[in-house]
Amino acid sequence: SGPGGSIASAKTAPGQPTPAAVSPASSAPAPVSPPQASSRVAPQPAPAPAPVAQAPITAENDPDILNPDHYQAARLLEGAKQFIKLGRYTTYKRGIDMCREILRDYAHTPYADQARKQLQLVPERYRAIYKVTNEEMGL
Repeated sequence: SGPGGSIASAKTAPGQPTPAAVSPASSAPAPVSPPQASSRVAPQPAPAPAPVAQAPITAENDPDILNPDHYQAARLLEGAKQFIKLGRYTTYKRGIDMCREILRDYAHTPYADQARKQLQLVPERYRAIYKVTNEEMGL
């Protein structure tokens, strides 16, 4: 193996690409197809618990609803329930004030007892802040 052997044939002229850099078209890598959309399953969120629905106040479940006092007390109570339910996100004050209005102005209606029960649902620290008494809660 002299100077003109197989090693000499691997040399290229200056400016020419080396044989390793030249690749035939048949050896090009095949394009990679994206994964099929059906093969990936997106995680599903957990189903939300069904809200507990309370029957709306109607003449069927409160025959005295046509009485203006009962009607107004019922409206206040529904509002108070919503404000107390959402109180941890906003404030309990509005719900407490609505319950107090029922107790003050509509004490002779059955809604006064329900307003007392709503006041009992307010967390103790907020009852202390808004000075809710045991008497207001019916305790």
